[in-house]
Order: sequence, then C-alpha cells, then structure tokens
Amino acid sequence: MYFKRNEPFRYTFGTPVMGQLKNPTNEEEVEMKIWDISQHGIRIEPLESLDLKTEETVHIFFTLLDQEFSAPGTIRWNKSIAGVPQAGIDLDTDRTWRNNLVQTLKQYAKKHI
Repeated sequence: MYFKRNEPFRYTFGTPVMGQLKNPTNEEEVEMKIWDISQHGIRIEPLESLDLKTEETVHIFFTLLDQEFSAPGTIRWNKSIAGVPQAGIDLDTDRTWRNNLVQTLKQYAKKHI
C-alpha cells in the first residue's frame, strides 16, 4: 500500500490548528493539533493518550476562520516524531467539502502571511 500524500495541494500550519478527534467505536473524544491538511488527508497530534489503530475509522472536527469542518476518516499511520505522537488520516469527503476547505485555506493563508 502507498500512503505518502503526494497531492498537489497540502497546507502546513505554522502554528497548529486545534480540533477534536472522535473514535466512534468507543465514543472517546480527544483534543488534537492539526499540523497539515490536504483535500484527502490530515496529519494530527492527539493531545491525550488515545489507542489509534491503523485502518480504524475516526471522525475529526475543527474550525478555521469561523468555518466549521467535520469529516470521517481512516487512520493510515501512527508514529512518534521527535517524541511527539502523530497520526495520518485519510479523509472521506465530498467535492463540496474539499472545495470549501481550499477556499477557507486560501483566506487563512492570506491572513497568516
């Protein structure tokens, strides 16, 4: 399987954006930092201990410029980067959600240059 996101568009936040990650299996919800995002994937840092298994379905929630986003996704990888636990999630979204994300990220980038 090939998991590296080589998409033409990926936005890396200078300061991570906060959000929530919900595990629908056990209804556990934790705060997370979003380090980067694309139309089809996201790299997060859960702020609490959470047993995330590869191929497990989760739900993410975050707000960007007063625009609320929520999407289901599948855990693709878990690893520790410089001692910080991080996870990669493939997002299951539709074209409208992706277009809304791109437009919001463009506005966000203009405000945070």
